[in-house]
Amino acid sequence: MTTREQIAFRRRRVLLAPSAGAPAPRLGAAVVLELRNAGLVLDNPEMLTSECAGRVAVWATWSREERGEKGTYTPLFRGFPEQLPDTDDAALRFGVALARLAARSLRDGAVDGSDLRDALDFSGIGWWPASSVPQDTDAVKLDREFERTLPGDSLRQLTVVTLVPDLRDELKAFVLQALASPGSLRADVRDDLDLVLDDFLGELPALEAVPFLETRVLLLRRVFEREPAALATTAPGPDDLLRLFADLTGTDVSLGTTMRFPKLTRAQRRAVVRALEASPRLPDVFRRRGLWLAIARGLHLREFDAPRVHEVFARLRENRRDETSLPSRTEKLLAEGQVGSAARLLRREAPGLLVRQLRRLVAMAESASSGEAFGSTADAGADGSAVADPVGEVLRALADVAGQVPPRVLWAAHGQIADNGATYPRLAITKAGGALRVPGPAGHLAVTEGVRNQVLATLEGALTAHQVARETESEVKLHDARVWIDPALEKVLLPDQLRSTAPGLVQVERGSRLALGEAPVLRLFVHWREPKGNASDLDLSLMALNETFELVSQVSWTNLGDGTMTHSGDLTSAPEGAQEFIDVRLEAAREQEGWRYLVPAVYRYAGPSFGDLPEAVAGWMLREQTSSDRRTYDPATVVSAFALNGRRVQALPMMVDLVSGEVVHLDLYTGHGYQNRVETSEVATAELVAGSVARAMFKPSVAAVVRHAVAARGGVLTGDRAEATVTVGLDGDSTFDVRDPAALLAEVL
Repeated sequence: MTTREQIAFRRRRVLLAPSAGAPAPRLGAAVVLELRNAGLVLDNPEMLTSECAGRVAVWATWSREERGEKGTYTPLFRGFPEQLPDTDDAALRFGVALARLAARSLRDGAVDGSDLRDALDFSGIGWWPASSVPQDTDAVKLDREFERTLPGDSLRQLTVVTLVPDLRDELKAFVLQALASPGSLRADVRDDLDLVLDDFLGELPALEAVPFLETRVLLLRRVFEREPAALATTAPGPDDLLRLFADLTGTDVSLGTTMRFPKLTRAQRRAVVRALEASPRLPDVFRRRGLWLAIARGLHLREFDAPRVHEVFARLRENRRDETSLPSRTEKLLAEGQVGSAARLLRREAPGLLVRQLRRLVAMAESASSGEAFGSTADAGADGSAVADPVGEVLRALADVAGQVPPRVLWAAHGQIADNGATYPRLAITKAGGALRVPGPAGHLAVTEGVRNQVLATLEGALTAHQVARETESEVKLHDARVWIDPALEKVLLPDQLRSTAPGLVQVERGSRLALGEAPVLRLFVHWREPKGNASDLDLSLMALNETFELVSQVSWTNLGDGTMTHSGDLTSAPEGAQEFIDVRLEAAREQEGWRYLVPAVYRYAGPSFGDLPEAVAGWMLREQTSSDRRTYDPATVVSAFALNGRRVQALPMMVDLVSGEVVHLDLYTGHGYQNRVETSEVATAELVAGSVARAMFKPSVAAVVRHAVAARGGVLTGDRAEATVTVGLDGDSTFDVRDPAALLAEVL
């Protein structure tokens, strides 16, 4: 069970060292060594007290778990990576398996995934292919003991932590930063926030001061549970209520997965109906018709006096679409070519939607101005006269509402308009973390340079006005401050979709690039444990792609090595917890002709989905020593680790750009079915990788957003970190550490 101490460690990088204990200087060296072996370093070891002695092992365990270690695991071959068996012929193995399958098909009819697994099982004749075997649970125990006798690596990836005498101020700072974030919170961050929120209920901002709706629902739930009648005063819309129901039932508040309806008292049902009756967005129930029809049965609407609700739900039962709803009215106007009228409608009723649809509206308006017809009806102005300048109408509508729209939405529109349709195909990320390829010809919805510049100027003006207002509220004043921005942040994208990102040591937006680091060997790993009685087979593979994202080499369970990349062998079950590894000799990889990208993939070959496994983690280490006389898995060398989740069958955690020496963060899931492997996913993987690389073309970088904030608020940029009064970087010594973006997002968005 997660404790407040553990939350303080994860979110604030602090450890509790009660001042009541006696100073313990002799404890220092032993503590430093144990924590260092777990990847931690204290920046104030003089704060160690005698009471810390019993906590050191716990602190080390927290760090090891963050870095993907739930136990100690060895590779299939004790000689890895120097020696691999040459007794397995994958082509022969698959040939015999296919012959077996064909015979079974003739005998039994259709075959399925379990039949293929059985066909690859040669244990009955005393042959387990060397590269693919089930886990020997007895051998695992011996291997673990053997691993403990081996030394670790000399290279360390250390996280700085601080000892504090009390956690309350640190936990409160975490709560306030999380509530102030204008973007979505990662699921595990949100869970931690929910756990400690009650400690500070009397000290929290008002509900309306929490900018992001999915975070606001945490406070909304507490209002609802304490005083249901107060729900209507918070003015929730239908989607807000759905998020509340999801939170009450422990389901996804982003509404990206199936939601359950909670059991409510009559007083609570009355409060929900009154909130719906008072909501100006009541017709939004049509957006999720099936769900609201089911909920209406549980609400027993007839018990309550709510004429608007009764009328809208009567129409909801009869029709799948509400012609009176804002989306329907907007689409009708656009279909008729009345772009200016559509812009005025959105300006009046949904400013945020106007900005989200800005690229489409501007492109359609410019086409209409040039005489290209979208419909048969002439655009009309507010007085009913024909509109001669649809582009001007859209720009005026934008200028009127841009100040009301959250900056993160303005920045997203700015990136899209700046790119102007140049980048296709694109990659979209669903609420559940799935990857969607967005096709389109280059130039799709492009506008002329003059119109593009006008739109950008309007957006930038609104963003500047927001920053000027932000300066008066902010605790960190940028006016006259000397601000240093780490040059690496030019390639870190502005985080705006952290909801579905995997828990890990580093939290950055998909498509962001960070320096790989210096080491001879990159060691990739996947670790998983299967549920009792439900065999699971995850497969770690690595693809080498060229400049145009074509496959040029791979290692996997069907190909253990190519001279540069080496696979540890495939475990086809994990009752005791299994790990697979791949080593890459980086200098040799850079010298390979045509190699540009290294893309690791984790395939769910058989068994439960990633999210249904008790443990499933992927990540990478940088290693100096990788011989078989060194510990195979050393948590102190882990650069990053990701918890695998979701119900797709292929996970792409990251990739390496060999030319630039950078890691590109992917955190993508894709694919369906079973028996997935490199040979069957090559094209789809290449498309996802290409789309991830392209995200930098239409998403703003952290550096660009911070530069704009500094200029708008009267600060001064400096290239010398030593003279800066405010620093934005990728380390714990920075005023804003972008690896934990909540505080930065609250400051600049």
